[in-house]
Amino acid sequence: MKKNIILLVTFFCSLTYAQKKATAIFDNQDFYQVINQYLKLQVKDKANEIIVIKEKLNPNVTLQIFQGQFPRSENDKLDYNELYGGAKRPLFNDRAFTIMKNKYHDDKKYAISNITDEQWNKTDLDLDKIKFISFVRFVANSNKGDDSEINNLLNNTLVIGLSQPIIYDKKYLIFQFNITTTPFFGFSNAKVVVMQKVKNKWAVVDEISNYELN
Repeated sequence: MKKNIILLVTFFCSLTYAQKKATAIFDNQDFYQVINQYLKLQVKDKANEIIVIKEKLNPNVTLQIFQGQFPRSENDKLDYNELYGGAKRPLFNDRAFTIMKNKYHDDKKYAISNITDEQWNKTDLDLDKIKFISFVRFVANSNKGDDSEINNLLNNTLVIGLSQPIIYDKKYLIFQFNITTTPFFGFSNAKVVVMQKVKNKWAVVDEISNYELN
């Protein structure tokens, strides 16, 4: 009897461990590896300094770009993607998107809606020549013009904005990646990147442009 109880307890412990392991799809390093791999693909000249917006971009914008302008019907005969942007089917899945939105939608109100109060650190990104500048500073300087460091930035320096990657459909990481050059007055080419790990390497599945800018 005692032996049977021990076996039963062992079985349930093993089952619980297996379930936890199955749900641990990504570890913490994956969220930084995916960002760094894509960043290195986009920055061709590693010798020149780039600027990264210090604040992480708002996940709500990421969700909005991924979804497109309106929630789409499963049986919609119109070409939703051509008209209103967003991820195309079958990548876009209503149930998976709802789960992602419920988990990652940020209800906090920010003074500048496309950024959050979370920040990137130098240890998060692998490139050596990065200058972190706050989006708030850029906005303030566009009004006052009295920030000497910003005013003295070299023209055509890359300026990059990034959001924290979020999990979609248990197998993708998606994040917002915006890039432009100085003089910086905001991003005009926002996009969402969808990546998947294939044989221990991250591969780009899709790049979704902001439908509002198309």
